Amino acid sequence: MKKRAEERYGSKAGMVADAYRKTYPDLKPNDWLFIDSDYRTGMLAAAKMKADQNGAPVYMYLFTWRTPIMDGYYAASHCAEIPFVFDNIALTEQVTGGGKAAYALAEKVSMAWINFARHGNPNHKGLPGWPAYTPANGATMIFNNTCTVAIITTKN
Repeated sequence: MKKRAEERYGSKAGMVADAYRKTYPDLKPNDWLFIDSDYRTGMLAAAKMKADQNGAPVYMYLFTWRTPIMDGYYAASHCAEIPFVFDNIALTEQVTGGGKAAYALAEKVSMAWINFARHGNPNHKGLPGWPAYTPANGATMIFNNTCTVAIITTKN
């Protein structure tokens, strides 16, 4: 991670690592650049375009829950949130591991999707207040055992 950060950010690599550590305290350093630099950049661009339309609000999220399968080797891989969105933990224990934490998170995630589909707003009493995303506020729900709202902004 250090080498990749230095290649990408040069003399600011240490400052970037500190920002990742603060934003994602539960993630391993090797996951930081993978999440933000490889995937999140495109998501932020799409969210900015949608938010700039000043139409329906945009709600950003980052699913960081680590499956216990294979000692967390797969981390929060691409599409890992799908069993949680559809509250299908019992059908996907081979990837979620089942367990109380998975079921509790599935309840929070699925209710957010249900509320978003019904009302255009994912907020519900099981989550902290989730503000609509704007490029200026960077509001992003972090879905994990403890759900939090992070302020993640980038400069383009």
